[in-house]
Amino acid sequence: MKIPVYHGNGIQLVITGPGATASARGVRYIQSIKSCSTAQWINFGICGHGSLAVGTPLLINRVIDRQSGMEWPLTIKHLITRTTGALTCVPEPQSEYTDDMAFDMESSGFIQAVNDIDMIEYAKIFKIVSDNPANDSRGISAKFVGTLVQQQLGLIRSMIELTQ
Repeated sequence: MKIPVYHGNGIQLVITGPGATASARGVRYIQSIKSCSTAQWINFGICGHGSLAVGTPLLINRVIDRQSGMEWPLTIKHLITRTTGALTCVPEPQSEYTDDMAFDMESSGFIQAVNDIDMIEYAKIFKIVSDNPANDSRGISAKFVGTLVQQQLGLIRSMIELTQ
């Protein structure tokens, strides 16, 4: 299956959509068309969180796959935001939140695929809180996500620049 790839300034971007399988497929596809031993791998996306406000940027220091129980620690070399934490990957949107935990549906697929190509030391995950106990995930729309991303473009640019 061909995945659209956006190129520019030495960056290849795929938008995979939701799910760990889709995220892993995106990593494998990029690797197949542009293998590079020093590539930087960044997963940008949204997440739910038990205590952080919607719009909060979050650097991930550990990924937990809820289904398999596997965990991957991540090293944060450049602290572009003060908020860091663990991320649990789940197979479907959550309506119950744990106080100090973020939730997404892509991270374990991304990190497992990057690990499979021996590039985990080059992996980073940056999430923006999109939902929490006061703001249910059912209210998320493409327009809302676009607004969240637009509000964090400065941090996203900084993260990309620090990896080049």
